[in-house]
Amino acid sequence: MNILIVDDEPLIRESAANHLKKAGAHRIYEAADGLEGLQAIGALRPDLVIADIRMPGMDGLELLAALKQRNDDTLFVLLTGYDRFEYVQSALHLGAFSYLLKPFAEEQFTELLAKVRETLERQNRAREAQLRQSIRLHQGTVWMRRRLAEDLVSRRLGNETAIRKRLAELELGTRFERGAHCIIIIALDRYRILSGSLPSDQIALIRYGVENIAMEVLERRSVDALAFDTEDGQGLILSYAPSPGGKSADTDTDADADADVNANDEMARLAAWAADIQECIRRYWRQEVTIGISPPFRALTQSAEACEAAKQALLQRLVRGGASIYLSEPGAMPKEPFKGIGFRVEQDMLAAFERFDTEAAQSIIQSLYEPFISYEYVDQASLLKLNFQLILLIFKIVERWNLEPTKLLGDELALYEEINGMSRIETIKQTFSEWIDRCFEAIRREKDKGSNRIIDKAISYIHEHYSEDVSLEMVAEQIPVSPTYLSSLFKREHNENFVEYVSNYRIEKAKLMLREGRRKIHEVAVLTGFGNVKYFYKVFKKKTGMRPSEYKDL
Repeated sequence: MNILIVDDEPLIRESAANHLKKAGAHRIYEAADGLEGLQAIGALRPDLVIADIRMPGMDGLELLAALKQRNDDTLFVLLTGYDRFEYVQSALHLGAFSYLLKPFAEEQFTELLAKVRETLERQNRAREAQLRQSIRLHQGTVWMRRRLAEDLVSRRLGNETAIRKRLAELELGTRFERGAHCIIIIALDRYRILSGSLPSDQIALIRYGVENIAMEVLERRSVDALAFDTEDGQGLILSYAPSPGGKSADTDTDADADADVNANDEMARLAAWAADIQECIRRYWRQEVTIGISPPFRALTQSAEACEAAKQALLQRLVRGGASIYLSEPGAMPKEPFKGIGFRVEQDMLAAFERFDTEAAQSIIQSLYEPFISYEYVDQASLLKLNFQLILLIFKIVERWNLEPTKLLGDELALYEEINGMSRIETIKQTFSEWIDRCFEAIRREKDKGSNRIIDKAISYIHEHYSEDVSLEMVAEQIPVSPTYLSSLFKREHNENFVEYVSNYRIEKAKLMLREGRRKIHEVAVLTGFGNVKYFYKVFKKKTGMRPSEYKDL
C-alpha cells in the first residue's frame, strides 16, 4: 500500500509517518503542501492520501476537490484539530474517505489502516466481479467479433465480399466502412513476470482490463475497434474517419491527391490515441505497456500486412526500451538478414573457452547482437534464429568438456522460451553472458578436478619408480596426457618443473638413507636413481650445501 502524507509542518508529517509504520505501513511518502502533493499523487499513484485541511497555497480541501475534478478515486483522509471540526463536513461532502483528529493517537492509525485495507479489498473484489459480469454478459458477441479480428489478421478472411458479410452479421457494416483503418498492438511490459507469478484467470482479467480501457478511450474519439489476442497483450483493428483532407495509406488516385495530408500528421494522431490508452492503463491498472502502430490503410483485406507492421514496430522496444509508443518504420531495414552463426564464430567461441578467455566470449556475444542495435531494426525471424543457434553452440561446447548442459543451465527448450520472452536485447545479451560465466566456472572446476587427478597419478608413479630412469615422457604416457600439459601442471601446482620435483624427491630419499648409515654413498646414488656417483655428489651439494659424506657424518 502506497501512502502519501501532505502537511506543511515537518513534525506533523514525521509523527504521522511513525504512527503509520507502527500500524504496519511501509511505503510512506511525504509532500510539504497541496501543490507538491498534487504532483506527487500523479507520480506515485498512492492508495491513500492523508492531508492537512489548513495549508498555505493549496489546502487539503482544495487538493481533494482537484482530485475529484480529475475523477481520481484515491482514498483521501483529512487531518484537522478539534477547533477546526467544521471543515470535516465540507471534506466528507467532497468525498473524503475519513478524517483524523490532532493530536494523534496510535489507535487512530491502526483503525484507519484496517478500514483502508478493507475498502481497497472490497473495491478490488467489486472491480473483478464487475469485469467478470461484463465478460459473461458480452461473451457471445465479443467472441464472434474477436474471431472476426483473428480471421482478418491471420489471412483466413481475405475476400472483400466475405468480410462485408461478416461485418453485417455483427451489425458493424457502417462502422467499419469509414475510410481509414489502423492496427495497434498493446504489449504488457511485465507480462513474463506476471505470467510466472499469477494464475491464468488473473492474467486473463488483466488482459481484459487492458482491452476494455483501450476500447473506452477509442470510443470517446468515435473510433471503432475489433480486438484480438497477442502473445503478451492485446491487438486492435481500428476503424475511423480520416482527419479532414486526409487519406489512408493506399489512396493514390488523382481524386485523392487533392485531399492528401501529411502522413506524419496522421501517424501523430494515432500516436496521441495510443498515448492516451497507455496513460489510462498506467493509471487504472498500474501496468506499463508498449504500443506498436501500423500505417493507416483503407481495405480490411490488408489487415494481415498491417498487423505484421504493428508487430514489427513493437519489436523496437528490444532496442529502445519499453513503456513507449513505436510507429511503423518500413524504411528501417537491416542491410542483410541474419544468415547464421557460422563456422568461424563457432571456432572463435570454442577457442575462447579453451583459453578460459571470458572477455573474448562476451565480445562474441556483443558482436552477434550488435547489428540489431546499430540498425535500430529488429527482424524477429533473425533474432529467434540467433537465440536458438547460440543456445545450441553453448550446449555443444559444454558437452565437449564432458559436462551435462541441462544440469548446468536447464532444459534447452525452456532456455529458448525464456530468452525469447525478454523485452530488451540488452537483457538477452546479459542473460547469455551470465550463462557463459556459469559455464566457464563449471568447466574451470571440472578442469581443476582433472588436473588434481593427473598430478596425483604422476606423483604416485614418481614415488614408486624414483630409483629408475624416470622421464617426463614416460610419466605422461602412463597417465596418459601430453608431456607439455603435464609439465605445465607441475609448474602450476608445485611451483617447480618436473625435473626439479623428481630431483628433490630423490635427494630427500638419499638423505634418509644416509642418516640410516647402512649403505655406502655409491649404493645410495644408485638406489635413488642418480646412477652416476659424480652427478649425485654435484646435485646433493647443490641442494643441501654439503657433500654426501659430510651429511652422513652429521
